[in-house]
Formats: sequence, C-alpha cells, structure tokens
Amino acid sequence: MKRILLVLATLLMHTAAAEELSATLDWSQRVGLGLTVSGVIADVAVRPGQRVEKGQLLVALDDSHLRARIVRAEAELEEARQNRDEGARELERSTELYDRTVLSDHDLQLAQIGEARAKATWHKARADLAEARILLRQSRIEAPFSGLVISVTAQPGQAVINGLRAETLIELARDDRLVARAAIGAELAARLESGAGASVEVSGQRLEARIDRVGLEPVETAGNGAPLYELRVMFGRPEGLPARTGLPLVIHTLE
Repeated sequence: MKRILLVLATLLMHTAAAEELSATLDWSQRVGLGLTVSGVIADVAVRPGQRVEKGQLLVALDDSHLRARIVRAEAELEEARQNRDEGARELERSTELYDRTVLSDHDLQLAQIGEARAKATWHKARADLAEARILLRQSRIEAPFSGLVISVTAQPGQAVINGLRAETLIELARDDRLVARAAIGAELAARLESGAGASVEVSGQRLEARIDRVGLEPVETAGNGAPLYELRVMFGRPEGLPARTGLPLVIHTLE
C-alpha cells in the first residue's frame, strides 16, 4: 500500500511539474551557401521548395578557365618530376665521381644544389596542382546535408565577385528534424536542461522530442518587463507534417 501511494505521489509531482508552452515551428538547421571564388554562374540546378540530397549540385560557375589551369599545372608537374628525377641521377653520378676523387668539392656542391632546386620545384608544382583542383571544387555549391531549398538568388550569367565576404546564393534547411521555439521565464529556464525529454503537439499529433537548448540571454521581455529566454525543443518530422515554419504547436515539458 505504501509503495502504491509513493508511486501515485511521484506521478502527481511529475504532473504538477509538467509545463504546456505555446510555441512556433522552425527549422532545426538553416544555412546560407555561397561561393568562395569569383566567376560567372553557368548553372543553377535547383529552385525554391525543392528537396535535395547531400552532395547534390546546387550552383556551378563557368569552370573552363579553372580546368585549363589544372591542365597547365599537370604539365608543369610532369616537367618538374622529370627534372627532379634527372637531378637525383646527376647527384648520384657526381657523388660516385667524388668518392673516386675525380670530382671537386665545388662540383659536388653544385650537383647537390641542382638536385635540391629540382625537388623544390617539384613540390611547388604539386602544390599548384592541388590548389587548382581545390579552386575547381570551390566553383560549385553542393548540398552539405539533405534538406529543403528555402531561397535561390543565383541566376545563370550572374557575375560573382567575392571580397571579404561570400554572397549568399542558396539558403538550405534540414527538413527531417524540426524545432519548436518558445519564450520562457527565468524561473522555468533555470529548471530545464538540454537533452531532457519532452513532447510536442502539432497538427493533432503528439510526438516525442528532446530539449535542444535553453537560452542564456533574453530574447524578448514579457508585458511586465521580465526577461524571456529561448527554449528550443527538437523532434523528428513525421510523415504528412508540412515542412513549413511558423505553424503553432504546444511543447509539453517534464522537469
């Protein structure tokens, strides 16, 4: 009997501690994507509202000059490789002659310097080719994760000139996991912890969730001037729930 009473008391305590909070639906992750290299846009492969997979092409610059740069860098690397190998053979021959006292110290040093220079040129050619390939990759925007294209400002033929800050051309949001946002008072914020269990009620469905973040700085103030802090509760988007932010929902927390 005492055990039953204890269980009932525990349930009553948890029920009393539960909170129902009005919230709004938001993306769990949203990023603005741009290009780090300058050029002219040749292809815009997506449109707003389109779902894309991780690694899918979104935008591409005209890369003809970059591919030409790679071809030139490959040729320079091959030439540098041949010079490096010839420098190594020449140093080997000079060392053999020096050991037989046929070659002077000065001539051996010249062979050593020539071999070192040829090797340095080869390393530089390798770096130039690697840089050219990196620039080619950076001339494309690919989806960093699967999600929904929110906005597209890129247009074919548009010139992209990047200085200190890349221009946002595509906005992408994750649509497999969503977030419920609410503003809560300081007392409740102090009692909640990130990672704790919760649930959300949206479009007539009750879904399991977890507290993703409890804000440390006020995001707004209540009517009485008291500070309010952001509460983020994350949950998986169920089948049939529109991937559209701003919808009302209810957060059920259990402290």
